[in-house]
Amino acid sequence: MLKTIIHNIPLTIFVLSGLISFVSCGKTDQEGMTEWVNKEKGVKAWERTSKNGITTYTYYYKSGIKKRSEEYSGGIRHGKSIQWYESGKVEFEKGFDNGKKTGTHKRYYDNGKLSGEQFYEMGTKSGTWKFYLLNGKEWLSESYNKGSLISSERFNPFSLK
Repeated sequence: MLKTIIHNIPLTIFVLSGLISFVSCGKTDQEGMTEWVNKEKGVKAWERTSKNGITTYTYYYKSGIKKRSEEYSGGIRHGKSIQWYESGKVEFEKGFDNGKKTGTHKRYYDNGKLSGEQFYEMGTKSGTWKFYLLNGKEWLSESYNKGSLISSERFNPFSLK
């Protein structure tokens, strides 16, 4: 067991079979930033920033490129969640309101083209959901009302439209 302080937040670090786990002994609502750097590679593994009651966790690939960013309020997912491919292009974008999926959620192929678009209202599937092939053609459209599937339409990906 190691004890350390990162940016004025005392942490207790437990090392078991090469795995590292962190237990914070500081205030979780404290504003500021905490980061963990991979000393072997000299790059950040993750960071936590807190401001105005919103805590953002950002995780990094071993290469140092940003992998995922998530916002929390009071320990509950609240706000944006974005994940990137190691190329730096966006993989998905999601929104949360008090832990429930909300708003438009988008997923992308690694070439940057839209793969799917879904809509949620306070954790419930809603509106029109669309799915696309790698070439950009829509192949599926679904409509939801209060979580129930109302209609579903599949498209011929080989059509000239």
